[in-house]
Amino acid sequence: MIDAENINDVLNTDIRTPIPESIVSKILSLPPFVVVPGVSNLRDLSRENELRPGYVYRSGNLSDVSPEGKSILATDLGITTIFDLRNQGERERAPSPEIDGIETIWMPYGDRPATLNLRDFAKDDQAAPGFVAMYMGILNAAKPIFTEVFAHIRDEPNDPFIYHCSAGKDRTGVLSALIFLLIGRPYDEIVHDYMLTRLALEGTRENLTRALGLDLDISTDQLSPEANGMLELSGVRAQAMEAFLKTFEATYDGGVEKFLTSELGFSPDDIALMRKNLNQR
Repeated sequence: MIDAENINDVLNTDIRTPIPESIVSKILSLPPFVVVPGVSNLRDLSRENELRPGYVYRSGNLSDVSPEGKSILATDLGITTIFDLRNQGERERAPSPEIDGIETIWMPYGDRPATLNLRDFAKDDQAAPGFVAMYMGILNAAKPIFTEVFAHIRDEPNDPFIYHCSAGKDRTGVLSALIFLLIGRPYDEIVHDYMLTRLALEGTRENLTRALGLDLDISTDQLSPEANGMLELSGVRAQAMEAFLKTFEATYDGGVEKFLTSELGFSPDDIALMRKNLNQR
């Protein structure tokens, strides 16, 4: 039996350590995960009925979705809109699928993403400074597409939607955090949602370490700072999202409302309507 405490232990598994396939498949078969062939890390964002079920979905890249998966997205889930958070190069390497009845919206970045220093991800505080810098940079770079997502929430309460980046971890995680903050969810729920991506990464864990030329049997203190940093960057740490949330709310005094008004141009009335639509029964 997999209870909440056991799930948290699983989610905190280091990226270098394998999670038994039986456990991964069991959890991925349960809500909030949604099984769609060819799509990884797909889940309904609703939590304890605070966010309306069946309206907001997040996932990894959709480029490999199968014909059956397309039908599930359009018919079973009723998705009307896909928001692609990736950059132009990623879209060229893995083009967005064409799905009858579903519109894909993409916007070029409004700013250059923050320059990453892998050494910032290799520090003893489990990479929090590196992730905070990256996630704050995502807020700036992704303003155009984030604006489109929140406008959809305001204007289209009856049209379920999905957003994704490549793995569905970082850019997707930042947007999910903003949506949860908008409806007043506590940090622990936001972090838990973020950590669920660790399960989806299990399928790529060995490919990652192989690409880095790493031996899983050697200790991290034998790796270069850059290799250690890449491992941390590719993993999922609760401390990273916790630190980002604290930095975000300190930067935008007034929290997500301040960000939506000052950075994305929405009004207080817009925000009130977004909350109503997200909580609508």
